[in-house]
Amino acid sequence: MLGFSNAAPIRENHQAQGKIGQRAIKTAGLVQIEKEVLDLVNFHRKRFGLELLVSKPFIVEQAREHSADMAWRRMRFGHDGSAERVKVITTYMKEITAAGENVLFCTKGYTQPAASAVEGWMKSPGHRANILGDYDMSGVGVERSADGSYYFTQIFIRGVEKSRK
Repeated sequence: MLGFSNAAPIRENHQAQGKIGQRAIKTAGLVQIEKEVLDLVNFHRKRFGLELLVSKPFIVEQAREHSADMAWRRMRFGHDGSAERVKVITTYMKEITAAGENVLFCTKGYTQPAASAVEGWMKSPGHRANILGDYDMSGVGVERSADGSYYFTQIFIRGVEKSRK
């Protein structure tokens, strides 16, 4: 069973502020699924002649935290807290001109959870709009709950990063 919430486009212009915390290193299996999701999303973007999304660690961190919160029932499934996640991401940005978020869960038994997630999103107009939207950066986070279900979050960003010193 796949479950997903309505896609959440966030059209705000944020100035950088805040700081993100540390999170434990993910298991290799979940990190591989995250990579597969981004690769599949970029496959679709390339088919439509769109700029490929670049994964940014500070966006991945927010996506992972949200997926873990949903998987471990610290937050209900959906987009609650999306504005706060974008606010944290602004810490690393000079400016954000567009942001969006896709979430999804799939129950245990899926042999290819990344493909199932992206396929589900591509069949949903709002989620598809985010995947094919005017973004240049992304972060994917995946968590597995105690019952074996996978929880996915993909955050999409268009903006300008702060220069690193």
